[in-house]
Amino acid sequence: MYAPHEQLSNRVTLYWRIARLFQTAFFSMPFSVILFFIIISLSNIWVAMFLSAGFLLYRFAYALIWPSLEHEYYRFEIREHDILVQHGVLFRKWSSIPLHRIQHVDTHQGPLERIIGLVTLRIYTAAGNHFDGAIPGLRPDRATELQQKIIQNRGDDGV
Repeated sequence: MYAPHEQLSNRVTLYWRIARLFQTAFFSMPFSVILFFIIISLSNIWVAMFLSAGFLLYRFAYALIWPSLEHEYYRFEIREHDILVQHGVLFRKWSSIPLHRIQHVDTHQGPLERIIGLVTLRIYTAAGNHFDGAIPGLRPDRATELQQKIIQNRGDDGV
C-alpha cells in the first residue's frame, strides 16, 4: 500500500508523552492502588504487588516509549483529489478523505499543545458535525499552510 510521505513535527512525541504521563498519574495510579486492594482481598500480597506494579510498568512504557513508535508511523499527504492519513504501529490504518466532500477545516489547540507549540488540524465533511479526520502535532504555521492548501484545492471552505 502507498505510504504518505509527510510526517508530524518531532515535538508531538513530547506532547504525547506528557499527556500520557498525566493520564497515568491521575487515572492509572489510583486504579493500580484500587487493583492492589481488590487482589489482596482475593489472593496474597505478592500477587497484588506483582499485578499492580506490572500494570504501572505497562502504563509508563506506553507513556514513554510508544509515542516514538507512533510518530514514526503517523504520516499524511494532501494529494490532488484527497487527503491520505496513515497511522498505527501494530495495525496500520489508511484514511482517505476526498477533497470534494470537505465542508471546512479548522485548527484546535489545547493548553498543553499551546505550551509546546503544536496544533491539530481538523477536517469536517458533509457526513456530520464531528470532525472526520485529524492531523495532530503540526506547528501552527504548517497547519495554516495546510489549511489554505486544502481550501484552495477544494475551491472554497464550504462555510
